[in-house]
Amino acid sequence: MQEPISLRTDRRSFLKGAALVGGAVAAGSLVACSPSSPDDSGASPTKAGDAPASPKPTYDIAKTVDTDLVVIGAGAAGCSAAVRAAQLGLKVALLEITGVVGGTTIFTEGLTSLHSKYHTPEVDWETAEMVHRIQDYHHWLSNGGIIRQMLDQSATNVDWLESIGHKFSGLGTMTGATKLTWTMYEHAPNEPSGTDYCKHWGELVTETYKDQITVYFETRGLSTQLTDGKVSAVVAEDVSAQTYTQFNCQAVVYATGGYADSPELFEEFVGFGEGEYLPMGMGQRKGDGISQGREAGGRLCRYPGCAMWYGGCLEGIQYGSEFYCGIAFQPLFWVNEKAVRYVDETYAERNFSFSGNADSAQRRVVSILTQKQIDAMVSGTGSIYGCGDYIKGGTKLDGSATGKSFWDQYQEQLDAGNSYMHKADTLAELAESVGLDAAALADSVARYNASVPTGKDSDFGKDFTVLATAFDWTEFPFALEDGDGPWYAFELKPAVFTTAGGLLVGDTIQVLDTEDQPITGMYAAGCDAGGLEGDSYDVGICEGSKQCWCAYSGKLAAEHMADTLFGTPASDEFANPVTWKSQ
Repeated sequence: MQEPISLRTDRRSFLKGAALVGGAVAAGSLVACSPSSPDDSGASPTKAGDAPASPKPTYDIAKTVDTDLVVIGAGAAGCSAAVRAAQLGLKVALLEITGVVGGTTIFTEGLTSLHSKYHTPEVDWETAEMVHRIQDYHHWLSNGGIIRQMLDQSATNVDWLESIGHKFSGLGTMTGATKLTWTMYEHAPNEPSGTDYCKHWGELVTETYKDQITVYFETRGLSTQLTDGKVSAVVAEDVSAQTYTQFNCQAVVYATGGYADSPELFEEFVGFGEGEYLPMGMGQRKGDGISQGREAGGRLCRYPGCAMWYGGCLEGIQYGSEFYCGIAFQPLFWVNEKAVRYVDETYAERNFSFSGNADSAQRRVVSILTQKQIDAMVSGTGSIYGCGDYIKGGTKLDGSATGKSFWDQYQEQLDAGNSYMHKADTLAELAESVGLDAAALADSVARYNASVPTGKDSDFGKDFTVLATAFDWTEFPFALEDGDGPWYAFELKPAVFTTAGGLLVGDTIQVLDTEDQPITGMYAAGCDAGGLEGDSYDVGICEGSKQCWCAYSGKLAAEHMADTLFGTPASDEFANPVTWKSQ
């Protein structure tokens, strides 16, 4: 839900000066190189979807490279496109702005499949039923045909990924579903869950298919050129040398990971500017693919501002840590700037997209806990909810899941002077420290506590009985009592994994122009492609859908262009069965 303009202005004043936190900080040594460069994406349009008013910039071309295909971005979508194109005999230039392969995919845990070898009939969905669920969730605003196509091919997609060496461990769920779609990568403990998946993509594009794929690290795609309405070249910058290369080609795949790290585009599309939200990822998602597509005549989907909100996050910490799990992902007690609750907190894990929507609609988000509740999660019954595939529900937050306990990271943040954490002996003192109305906060706590013995809260219907029996926690201290202190408050900001809106694509993921016609040779994959979501990511309906789309859309782009542009159709057991129409 996008805030009204007046509310966004107030938020901007309140949060002015706060710094963004990128995933590269948490990932540390996982990032070999994260260069920055000036924003040469072209002039911004006056409103979403308009062609830029200014002419394209010109570049002093230092060298020219001839290739069949340029893929911009070496995350899962870009690597899928590059590898599949290489299998079909195409010559690929793969451009990556950082020094490593994988991007934010390193933080993902798995992808959607139906009817795969990991499914039994008891846990499988009928495809039509899942399509209907997804479309209902998106209010039938998204492209049902391509959703159906992706789900129809999801088992084959997994088979193809396994055929090139990726490994999966089986099915999982974060939402408590009994029918399952989330097909999990194999990964080592105490590492980001996509580490091995990304590492193998790197091996594929730099070693296995090195005769067909040339990877250009520290290279940023800047501009796509058309000749007679067809892709003819891509201009890119070596961000270290600040020199420009023209890649002559017949096709381009934009796979730059969306625009979560571009405050300018995020504010244009979503309404939150720099310092007003926290992106979680590997950084460098500047929206380059989306900007190039717009500049070259592509149009945006209806909801380009669809963001994968995942709830609130304390500035300075990352999703997946035990500290994060305890303060931001538990179904306990959150209030806004008015010191009143605003959501059923069980959405924290049940559908983190909805939880994030609710958080993003507030000026402030404060998570409040008592010492007794924290002690229960750290050394007693364990956390109520887990945190994705990093921490399972029922796990004690004592360091056993990630190697660093709740209190270890709390102390680190305290020592670092994190001003968004508060501790007080009484609720009234806590309210003063946080800057909340003490009487309003006391009323909210009293109202909440009165609901706990009844089994269901009177405001939003949160079911305490279900929570208490999920792991046989009939004694968990859901109420917040004065005798259970000290009290803790954590000020959270709306946090986003990635963006899910982008360039409008058709069934072959070619970018569509303002007349809804495909631009020959121009494709958008993964988070650069829009139209599969409404206004919210569908994690609560179809777990793993975005990563499934990344792998599938890259593969689909390669197969379509190989057939229609180069006359080398896919004919193996992994080929998409769609009969292409020549464009």
